[in-house]
Amino acid sequence: MADTMIKVFFEQFGETIDVPVSSVSTIEDVIKYVCQTSVCSMNIDYNHYYLFSKKNDDPFDNDKKLEETNILAVDDYDLRLKMKTAIREQMMIRALKIFRENQAKIEVNPQTQADDTQCENIDPNVLQKEDLADNYQKFQKKIQEIGEKITRDPVLRQKIADKFNEINIVMCGSPRVGKSTLINAICQQKLAKTHPGLHSCTNIISPFYLKGNITVGDENINYQYNFWDTPGFGSWDQAAIRTYFERIKQKPKSDILCMIYCASPGSFANLRQLEWLLEECKKQHIFCALVCTNKWSGFKEQREAVMRDFQDTLEKYHAKTREENGIIYFGNMGLCTSVNSQVIKDEETHREYEQSGINELIFGIMQSIDVKKVALWCMFAFENKPFWKSLVDIPTQLKKFWTKLF
Repeated sequence: MADTMIKVFFEQFGETIDVPVSSVSTIEDVIKYVCQTSVCSMNIDYNHYYLFSKKNDDPFDNDKKLEETNILAVDDYDLRLKMKTAIREQMMIRALKIFRENQAKIEVNPQTQADDTQCENIDPNVLQKEDLADNYQKFQKKIQEIGEKITRDPVLRQKIADKFNEINIVMCGSPRVGKSTLINAICQQKLAKTHPGLHSCTNIISPFYLKGNITVGDENINYQYNFWDTPGFGSWDQAAIRTYFERIKQKPKSDILCMIYCASPGSFANLRQLEWLLEECKKQHIFCALVCTNKWSGFKEQREAVMRDFQDTLEKYHAKTREENGIIYFGNMGLCTSVNSQVIKDEETHREYEQSGINELIFGIMQSIDVKKVALWCMFAFENKPFWKSLVDIPTQLKKFWTKLF
C-alpha cells in the first residue's frame, strides 16, 4: 500500500516519473518502478541503473528501505536515475564502433570495389554521396523502428505526442541581424509565418514555425517548433522582457527549449537590455546562445567587439568554463560564438565566404542544454545532414554526444 509519491528524474530519457512508495519500499523497488514505467521500458534492464540525489551525488544502496534514508523526510530530494558508468561506457564503445564502420564504408574509394562494369564511368564522388544518403536513410529507418517497438501501447504514444507537440525557441535581437537566416541554416528548412489571429494570447508577437511529423506504429505524431521573434526589441525595458516570456508561457505546452540572441558586426547592442534578458532566462532555467551572425559582413574589429561584449556579459552570470571549436562556454548558463549562416560574396574583393560555424553551434547547444531537452534539440536539427555527417567525422565530438545521451 503506497503512503506517498516521490518524483524521480530519469536522466537517460528526460522523463520525470511519479513513484508510489511506502516506508517499507526499497531503493531497488523505486528503480524497478521507474524503469517499468518509462516510455522505453521494453528496452530497459533495471540492473543497469542506480538512484542518487543531485544534492550530494552519492548513490543509494539498493537494499536499503526508504525509511532508512531521509528521502521521505525532505520535500524535494531531487532524485535521479542514472545508468551505471561501466554499462554506459560499453554502450558508447558499441555506438562509436557502429558509426566508425559506417564512416569507413563511406570513405572507401568506390573505384577499388566497383566490380560491376556499369559503375566504371560513374564519378566516385557521386557514389560517395549516394552511399552517405543511403546510410542516412538507414539511420532514420532505425530510429523509426525503435519508436515503433517501444510505443505499441496507445497510452505511451500519447505521452510522446504530448512531449513533442509544440516546442518553443525564443529569438532575440535587432531587426535585420540574420535571425531567420540562422534558423534556416540550423534546421535546413524554410520557416513559415504564423497568422497573428492564430495566437491571440499576444497582441505584439507571433511566431515563425516549422512543422513535421514522425510515424509511430500506424499513426503520425505531428510536432511544431515555434520561433518567437522580438519586434521592436530595441525599445523594450526589463518589464517588457518579463511580459514577453510570460505571454509565451501562457500558451499550452509552452516549455522554452532555448533562447538565441543575435547581433551582427557593426550593429548596436544594448548591453543593459541583454543583461535583463539573461537575468530572465536564468530565473526560468533557459539556456542562452549569443551568436554574432554574418561574421564576414563587417570588419574584424567589429566582430571582435561583439564577441567581447557577449563574453563580458555572460561572465556576470557564470564563469567561463572552456573554449573549443570557436565556441566559448559558460556552464549551463549559455555560450557565445560567431557564424556565417549563408554564402557571402564581397563585392569589392570578389572573395566568397562559405557558410561556417553552424555545425559547431548545433553541437555546442546539444552538449550544453539540459539533458531532458537534448532529444528536442536533436529533432530540430534532424534534417541537417551536413551536421550529422560532421559529427561522425569527429570521434571526440561523437563521444561527447553519446555521453550526453547516456
